[in-house]
Amino acid sequence: MVDAPAVAVEAEAGADDGSALAALADAALALMAAAPALLGGALVVGGSLECERWARALRARRPEGPWRRVPVAISEDRLFGGLDVAETLSRGERVIARGLLAESDGGVLVLGRAADAGPALVSALAQVLDDGTVRLERDGLSAVHPARVGVVALAGADERDQVPVALAERLALHVTLPDGYEPADAMESASGDPAGVELPRAAAASLCEVAEAFGVDSPRATLLAARAARVDAALDGRVRVTDEALTR
Repeated sequence: MVDAPAVAVEAEAGADDGSALAALADAALALMAAAPALLGGALVVGGSLECERWARALRARRPEGPWRRVPVAISEDRLFGGLDVAETLSRGERVIARGLLAESDGGVLVLGRAADAGPALVSALAQVLDDGTVRLERDGLSAVHPARVGVVALAGADERDQVPVALAERLALHVTLPDGYEPADAMESASGDPAGVELPRAAAASLCEVAEAFGVDSPRATLLAARAARVDAALDGRVRVTDEALTR
């Protein structure tokens, strides 16, 4: 199973084991392509070229749904939306334009330079990841739009610890890319529904034990790990999460 916040990739495969890290990165691609919003997203750490390769491979595996890049200096108007002046003048009534978050509903947001994301942007992304909606309350405007998205946060190899915790802890997949990483060709996967996958009590207990062993005390991390385990099982055509799958 792919690394989640409860277990660091380096803990499963040594930081110098390029082939093992590449295999984990490829597994993360499959999970993210299957259920980006359910998993929250992925923190992808590595060289800029390797990160872009991973992101492009994800888009190739999930061509449906919106795909948007989020500049770290994005304006509030562009992020949340606001008054559409041209349409308002044309119709003679207020028309609210959707922002980038609402435009991305059902798709993926790619945040380059995640370590440089400011508090306002991080707060907005955290709210969307928690609620699946974006709320516009400004300048006398009020609106709520669906925004069920997965976030791909890209960071340099030396920037992992600089990515805001409020963002990183909401992303189920934490991936370290080896130098020269090239995504493997996409494999055919089963198309089961993660919602129909059983998580037995023993498997849930194993996830909690792993989190405790690594000093992770956030319930969110364990919840995301459970979601990733269900997606993994669905891709394998299994109807329940097994202890074997959690440790492979």
